[in-house]
Amino acid sequence: MAADHPTQDSIRSTPLSRMVELAGTGARVGLNYLKFYGQRAVSPESASIGLRAGLDEVNAKAVYESFSKLKGGPLKLAQMLSIDENLLPPAYAAQFAQAQYSAPPLSWPLVRRTLEREFNQPVEALFDQFTPEAAHGASIGQVHVAMRNGKKLAVKVQYPGVADSMRSDLRVVKPVALQVLGLREQDITHYFNEVETRLLEETDYVTELQRSQEIAAACACLNGLRFPAFYPDRCSRRVLTMDWMDGLTLDRYAASDAPQMERNRIGQILWDFYMHQIHVLKLFHADPHPGNFLVSSDGQLCVLDFGCTRSITPEFHELQFAFLDPAL
Repeated sequence: MAADHPTQDSIRSTPLSRMVELAGTGARVGLNYLKFYGQRAVSPESASIGLRAGLDEVNAKAVYESFSKLKGGPLKLAQMLSIDENLLPPAYAAQFAQAQYSAPPLSWPLVRRTLEREFNQPVEALFDQFTPEAAHGASIGQVHVAMRNGKKLAVKVQYPGVADSMRSDLRVVKPVALQVLGLREQDITHYFNEVETRLLEETDYVTELQRSQEIAAACACLNGLRFPAFYPDRCSRRVLTMDWMDGLTLDRYAASDAPQMERNRIGQILWDFYMHQIHVLKLFHADPHPGNFLVSSDGQLCVLDFGCTRSITPEFHELQFAFLDPAL
């Protein structure tokens, strides 16, 4: 839960201020490397592995803290890199995995300011109740619980400045990732290209609202799926309001003591969902990390967050799935 983290009272929202933050992190990491080389020079060879592990831990914490404060492009990159367990050193993978579920939330005054700027109304006029503490924090925005007309709602509020600084963020983060994380450019170029394209889409909540409603309607024929209803009169470019969904995230469900038959059923629902999207809709939910799927207490698979989707051209589909043609 994001409420377990200390809140941020400010966020660097201009490209220059965000570059300064990243440059400062790079400098701290560089000093840690100098200390490491000095310690290694006077230590026995047998100590080098432990020294390197310690260096990775300290640097991973420094990089993640900086990314989580900046949010946006840096934090989304951390989230995507953490999904590929073989790409990062263990210390970085462990730190970056936090980006999949929670990040330090922004303080209530910043959230209130965003809501009131978007709707030109006080929060008290928009909702009957609004919980100032964030329930979840992520890379682009954070989620609050609200009540309106007797319904429990999830209100996703975008972080200030994230949309405007996306491209400059990623230009600065790329050399940091190459040097600090010890990655090769050919290994991460596709991540950066994909992150930039998808993040620019994810900052457009109007498009996310449209896609969420379209895909939910197009998948209504599938059993076992549940999608939140959205409330367009409480949505804007920077705010989305939808039904609150309760359940276990997919990885926590997998780690639970659920019977194997139920696990198989949930797995089949997820498989059917993606097969329908890919082969029928030619449009699919392209951010499938476990935090975007919940298993409800009544055994439904709840699908969240349609900010990142991909369409499939007929030509691509034909080439990639030609092996499914029984005549071949």
